Amino acid sequence: MPASHTETSPHVLDVLRFAVPWDAAVAVIGSEVDWIGRRLVVPFSPDGRIATELSEAEAIERLEALRAEGCEYLVVGPSAYAWLDSRSGFKQRLETQYRLVDHDPQACAAYALHGVEERAGADGLPLPPPDLIRMTSGLYRRAADPEAMRRRYEATGADNAVWIRDILTRNGVALNEPVALLDFGCGCGRVIRHWKDLPGSVHGSDYNPNLVRWCAEHLPFAEFRANAAEPPLPYEAGSFDILYAISIFTHLDEPLQMPWIAELTRVVRPGGLILITVSGEDYVHNMPGWERLREAFESGQLVVRKPERTGSNACAAFHPPEYVRDTLTAGLEIVDHEPGVRQAGRQDGLLLRTPVK
Repeated sequence: MPASHTETSPHVLDVLRFAVPWDAAVAVIGSEVDWIGRRLVVPFSPDGRIATELSEAEAIERLEALRAEGCEYLVVGPSAYAWLDSRSGFKQRLETQYRLVDHDPQACAAYALHGVEERAGADGLPLPPPDLIRMTSGLYRRAADPEAMRRRYEATGADNAVWIRDILTRNGVALNEPVALLDFGCGCGRVIRHWKDLPGSVHGSDYNPNLVRWCAEHLPFAEFRANAAEPPLPYEAGSFDILYAISIFTHLDEPLQMPWIAELTRVVRPGGLILITVSGEDYVHNMPGWERLREAFESGQLVVRKPERTGSNACAAFHPPEYVRDTLTAGLEIVDHEPGVRQAGRQDGLLLRTPVK
């Protein structure tokens, strides 16, 4: 960290971990959030003055200019709270036109600049605010277009649900029968919302409490719980008949791959099913920069980019067939393997059966 930066409280980083995507463009006000461990931090005041020297009119003008330039979030530290309170018009604009994503009096206040319009989806259920969709999708190129994010959220969620139903049906499991189902890594409900009429019980878990909170408040047909970044899950052994984890193992560093597959096995009943996706051969052969991964991937090693960002979209894991067969799924029956699933963004689908004791 450059010496000119003020040390940022770990608590600030904890708040932002769940509120602001790592690759988002962020403006900051307050010395304690000068450095927030994000890819792109833009100065709120561009002319050398510190942000708190700006008048209310200047602050409003600057905020709108930043939005027009693609800035997605404004983070305000405690040292600027009094300044913010003294600029009532600026604060009112923030609170009425944009969304307060998180606020910890000792850490920071984070505002998403994507807009606050509430909307129902084609299924009649509420759609998440654009910033929650952004948090789970990695759509930094579409961040300035909330409508595009909403459309993609609905389309990909529907595609995933159709594929999940199809692969289960193909293997003799009909979702019109009562089952206990868990969406592990449910995000803001992109897939689980499609099970609102499913018989049995529907559950979702995620390590981001902001996403779990939104789901619990807006998708009442299911039960939601937050989990930690590492096992265990808050469920008893054998709680579920079916569990799926779409694009989850693709964002875990190597030390978490095996503990999580073991934990998913624990919470699924003996003989139950686990459906996961991984970035396999079809995916890596069609991605930019594949040549840089070739040697490690073709030697059968799990390849992980940005392991320090494990659990977020910034971390990317690529699974060679040997690693999947000999390590990740060892002890589980591979019921079905579908390479390059279109509905899962060309990831491989793996349907696994837990051991019958």
